[in-house]
Amino acid sequence: MNGKHVTRVAMGIVAVCGWAGLSIGAEAPSKGSEALRGDLNGNGIHDAEDAALLAGVLAGAGSELGLDVLDVDASGRLDGNDLAMLKNWVARQEAADAADEPGRVLRGDLDGDGDIDETDALILMEVYMGLIRPPAGLESADVDGNGRIEIADLIAITEILYGRREPSVGES
Repeated sequence: MNGKHVTRVAMGIVAVCGWAGLSIGAEAPSKGSEALRGDLNGNGIHDAEDAALLAGVLAGAGSELGLDVLDVDASGRLDGNDLAMLKNWVARQEAADAADEPGRVLRGDLDGDGDIDETDALILMEVYMGLIRPPAGLESADVDGNGRIEIADLIAITEILYGRREPSVGES
């Protein structure tokens, strides 16, 4: 498959996600910021309790927290996208933590920095085209875990970035 074809496929994936009203999930804000967006329980990290609290707020439970904490996607409004983004941050962190165990790898983290981001997607495109070998090993490029590196892995990493799929951990 030539580079032009892969570029068109990648652009098509982004266009389809854009058409569906999705935006690439932003990176979780860093700890140390004054009000950590999405940290509803105030413990300094994003966790499942934050997601449960936000789900309650969206269901009408109310909250004394300001929009700077509740509006996870910084859109200026509180909606289901905030909950989806927060759940994605939590899932990505849990998968990264699990990948820290010896013999484990975070599928999709091709550069080995402990997170799945746009850089990993670009590296995966180069791996798929046969231009390079994945810096963090072949298992990191097998995003969907089926034992092959194929177009489905490009789609899977895009779904992770858009918050539509949770990352997984494999054996290294």
